[in-house]
Amino acid sequence: PPTFDVNMMPDSMGPWVNDVAYRMQCPPDFIAASVMVAASAVVGRQITIRPKRYDDWTVVPNLWGAIVCPSGSMKSPAMDAGLSFIRQLEGQAINLDSSQSIHRRYIVNDTTPEKLVEILKENPNGVLLYRDELRGFLETLGKNGQEGARQMYLEFWQGTQPFAVDRITRGTTRVDAACVSILGSIQPALLTEYLQAAGKRAKENDGLFQRFQLLVYPETATTYQDVDQAPDTEAAQRVS
Repeated sequence: PPTFDVNMMPDSMGPWVNDVAYRMQCPPDFIAASVMVAASAVVGRQITIRPKRYDDWTVVPNLWGAIVCPSGSMKSPAMDAGLSFIRQLEGQAINLDSSQSIHRRYIVNDTTPEKLVEILKENPNGVLLYRDELRGFLETLGKNGQEGARQMYLEFWQGTQPFAVDRITRGTTRVDAACVSILGSIQPALLTEYLQAAGKRAKENDGLFQRFQLLVYPETATTYQDVDQAPDTEAAQRVS
């Protein structure tokens, strides 16, 4: 694949991505995809885009991202770095919750569809679903009885559709427009296995994985250089 061009990043992010990637000795693609998905989750539904000049077609700039790499490629530390800024917001929100009972959320990890809709009702801007390993998430959505959850995530990618869950015991939970960003990683062999199987099963050949717009699978270095230098704090401040 072509080498990642950091100039594709916003000016405020590019130098920080290069700094972190160099200190970690990992592909900058890992950092860039992670921080961009996190940024899209923070922006959420606050901004919409009209791709055409005269048409009223409106798009929420929601992103799904995935890192494809073998084990031991520094993908987990790289994603942690990319998520560091949104986790700061999550920490601040937790502190507010304890004093004001405000349920502001930025990140979810393991949630049932019904609970996710409740979270979105309290967070109409949207949230980020982070799964370090995407395999479990994809396998769960492929199981019998999970068709409803799978369709739910397909709709939540758009960020524009209303969604309601009706249950006898819990009543009705309604979201005016549900928006969920997703970030995770998967090993190449597991991704190949998943895509080959999905292509043979009609219920999984629905474009779910094609929604991962920021999917990166860069070449990893064959040698490792031990780098020990201070982070570029000015670059980090520009991102935050």
